Amino acid sequence: MFPSYHLYLQIYHHRKSSLSTRTPNSPRHSLRRIPLRHPPRAGLLHQHNNSHLAIAKVISLSPPVVVGLAKWVFVLENSTLPGLFPSDMDLPREVMDHMTDPDLGMAFFSDQHARHQKYMGSKAHWYLALIATRPEYKGSGVGRLLMEWGVMMVDEGSHEAYLEASPAGKPLFEKYGFHVEKVAEYLEGRYVECSMIRDAMKTE
Repeated sequence: MFPSYHLYLQIYHHRKSSLSTRTPNSPRHSLRRIPLRHPPRAGLLHQHNNSHLAIAKVISLSPPVVVGLAKWVFVLENSTLPGLFPSDMDLPREVMDHMTDPDLGMAFFSDQHARHQKYMGSKAHWYLALIATRPEYKGSGVGRLLMEWGVMMVDEGSHEAYLEASPAGKPLFEKYGFHVEKVAEYLEGRYVECSMIRDAMKTE
């Protein structure tokens, strides 16, 4: 049984910042926005070349800690995809030091980028680059809250969305309209990655 707590959804966007608040059991229509009183930390704001970034945080009031995070990147039409590129695969030293097999790591990131390019091409779209929940808060609705806000943002512009997911995360994304385009296996099937797409909402 999870303790009672409030969740705050902080939205950092390239044009404006806003704060949405709701409790875990609040209905969708209760989502409300108020201006942020303090600007987000500079370290959380970064603009990729020709693309824009939106970061959502879920914060527990007791204790006051970040319990979930989602990072969405908006890729403009005919612009460079975010991430690692086959021609520029130099990772920071601190990342390389944690790789037991750097060659496999490079192959993985290169494949990931190639799949993104294959399925989204030069189309404008939202890319869910990261979504994470603290282990002790899994099952409490944090992931659903992050995805609910994310797809609402995506649908505002009637864009497609793309992400990579593990088999464990796939059911959550399917609930929000994503479907699997490709399943890639690594380490003889011990690690599986699903490339998933969400079609643009049709406008009347």
